[in-house]
Amino acid sequence: MSPDPAPSAPVDVAESPDLDVRTLPHASRHDVIFARLEALDEGETFVIRNDHDPKPLRHQTEVLWPGVFEWTYLEAGPLRWRVAITRAGRDPQLVAPDRIVDVRTEIPRVRHELIFTTFDELPVESGFVLVNDHDPKPLYYQLAAENPGQFTWEYLEEGPEVWRVRIGRVAVV
Repeated sequence: MSPDPAPSAPVDVAESPDLDVRTLPHASRHDVIFARLEALDEGETFVIRNDHDPKPLRHQTEVLWPGVFEWTYLEAGPLRWRVAITRAGRDPQLVAPDRIVDVRTEIPRVRHELIFTTFDELPVESGFVLVNDHDPKPLYYQLAAENPGQFTWEYLEEGPEVWRVRIGRVAVV
């Protein structure tokens, strides 16, 4: 993954649908993009238009689907970004994305139960992405107290409207 949005090699996007995320509510942008990514077949491309560099989104896709998508910057700011995202010629069955556990619509009293049940069912070296409407830092402390050394915690997005955290299970030594 290139850290800079330097223009890349040309990509044929004539037949690729554009998704202008500038028109979407901020809290739902990544969910809409993830759904579009999951629907792509090998070799298919779509273009996102945004008002800022989508580096955080690119990082999230690399965490969820390592090596599955190729990014090509068609425009790189300062006011508008266009990025072509292509599903690479890799078998998507080889890289299964982490399960998304979105608790924003759950009533507060069942959220932790759902999260802990999901964690308890995780195989070693796998994870899930927690989506929440506030910083789940208290959950981190509860996980640490009940499962010391058994999990990883990686913020993928930090508010102000949506928090995404990848929670992984590690082998206990």
